[in-house]
Amino acid sequence: MTPAVGSGTHEEVGRFGDYTLVEKIGQGGMAEIWLAKRGGVRGFEKPLALKKILTEHTVKKAFVEMFIDEAKLTSRLTHQNIVQIYELGAIDGEHYIAMEYVPGWDLLRVLQRAASQKRPIPAGVAIRIVADVCRGLDYAHCAKDDRGEPLRIVHFDCSPSNILVGVTGAVKVSDFGVARAAMDQGEGSASDRFRGKIAYMSPEQLDNRAVDRRSDIFSAGICLYETLTLKRLFRANTDAETLDAVRQAAVEHRLERHPEIPTPVRDILRRSLARNPEDRFATAGDMASDLEGFLFDNRVRVTSREVADFLVDLFEGQPTPGHQLAGTAKLADTRAQVGSPKQARSWRSMSGAGDALSEAQRAVPTEGGFFDADRVAPLISRLALERQSGSLLLTRTPVRKELFFQKGQIVFGRSNLDEEQLAGIFISQKIMDEGQLAVVAKQARERDLPIEAIAVSLGLIDTPALVGALHLQLERRLTELFRWRNGHYGWYADNAPPKDALRLDVDALGLLGRGIAAHMSTSSLGAYFTKLANPEVSRAANAPFPLERLRLSPRELRFANLIAARPIRVRDLLRNHCKNDDDLNTALRISFLLHHTGHVMVDGVSYRAREASSP
Repeated sequence: MTPAVGSGTHEEVGRFGDYTLVEKIGQGGMAEIWLAKRGGVRGFEKPLALKKILTEHTVKKAFVEMFIDEAKLTSRLTHQNIVQIYELGAIDGEHYIAMEYVPGWDLLRVLQRAASQKRPIPAGVAIRIVADVCRGLDYAHCAKDDRGEPLRIVHFDCSPSNILVGVTGAVKVSDFGVARAAMDQGEGSASDRFRGKIAYMSPEQLDNRAVDRRSDIFSAGICLYETLTLKRLFRANTDAETLDAVRQAAVEHRLERHPEIPTPVRDILRRSLARNPEDRFATAGDMASDLEGFLFDNRVRVTSREVADFLVDLFEGQPTPGHQLAGTAKLADTRAQVGSPKQARSWRSMSGAGDALSEAQRAVPTEGGFFDADRVAPLISRLALERQSGSLLLTRTPVRKELFFQKGQIVFGRSNLDEEQLAGIFISQKIMDEGQLAVVAKQARERDLPIEAIAVSLGLIDTPALVGALHLQLERRLTELFRWRNGHYGWYADNAPPKDALRLDVDALGLLGRGIAAHMSTSSLGAYFTKLANPEVSRAANAPFPLERLRLSPRELRFANLIAARPIRVRDLLRNHCKNDDDLNTALRISFLLHHTGHVMVDGVSYRAREASSP
């Protein structure tokens, strides 16, 4: 059960001892959770979550003991990635736990929301969340008692509904209600094994074998896979089939369906989801380190701020407390809430979003991976030079773009950025004023036609002007990619643009230099070559395509010819041939562009070879 979700100011609904109950924010079969507050001197108040045993269970001694054990166990755990326990008490025979209040959402709710909006969770965000989960688990696994003896805690129920992600991006593991430690009744007793959700259990849990912290690592691997793909890993038509799928732990064929998952992350999934515990990570901390190492090696900086930005955008604002948010998320993990057995296999189906994350992803992507400004030119160049046909889906919270290629030329694009919409271009280019645009938009809605078709029919724009606006729109959608610090791409070979799309025929290579000029600063370009330790740049032996296709200006061409004339250190190029800031920016920009498109070697190595050999 989610300890606390939601935020805001609400009327009081009652008192419970020294606590003021504000609103019920969750209820399961055994307990309910309240948003509450406790006062202090001079009007001090602290919001918290209050977990109370349901009245009908207060007479059940075994359950009350389990509830008390949870509080005693979790109160020993003080870590930024674990929900903190403040107090265990009883009022008029009703036992309660006062715990940290976490405004936000549980991961189950996040997965369902992302699926319902047909919106993949950025891989960097998914990895950051699960890495933080592993840090919390590792702390619990290594916890010791007052005598310094290991408690050997196992959570037993590491699943999306027990992973909280706050509005600040903080990730916390909650609900150690089924966890057990050696100090109680022995590590991994048989009675504990089936208290977790079976689709998130480890094979040894199901087979009544010895269970240790590596069982939680298996569960964390399931959460990682599902957060990256928005698909259930082991959930099947029936409980019996789910049990069999977990016992087999056959994940390779599922990973093959997702080539967009980078190879190092696939290896982390394979290791965490190994059927034999001895083949898994030895500790959750090791798994977290490998996940964080992948982000570092790929220059993907994902902090709690990026996680928070994604969630607030995903949920279109701050969370609102209430059982419709907290309780529903918890209940939705049962098959009864999912619907038919067939639907239970997919997060997308669970939330009624059909079988596609986006229109581009009706099929498995041909390739995919992380994406940033350094990767724009190499990827676009390759697709153009190989005369590829298909669609390129690009995501960076909250931006989504699709570029459609036909024999290497870009023929259509779409984006959710307001400044890249055709209406905005009509206004910015003074093709029509806001009053005319309002008329066009109204008729477009009424007649269910694109605004460009209405604009032409009303005589507000002629065909050459429309083609020019569409070219500018496509240029903006491509060149804006050079602003990206991190994102994700997926290539879908042979995926055609919408049938009603107005198709263009744009050579993307000629736009790459414009993108660098518009969105990459002199300092960022300088930092790129500083990171390479002032390398020597030189002409590649075989140019991948004629330099004319890059549409260089005379100033740009001058620096390209300087590099082609003889090998030269970047610092010497700047010192000896740049007279002003414009020269400095041009020299760096052309060095970057030519290196990334294969015309220039850096220290005798091409960009593609350097990327292929990097760890």
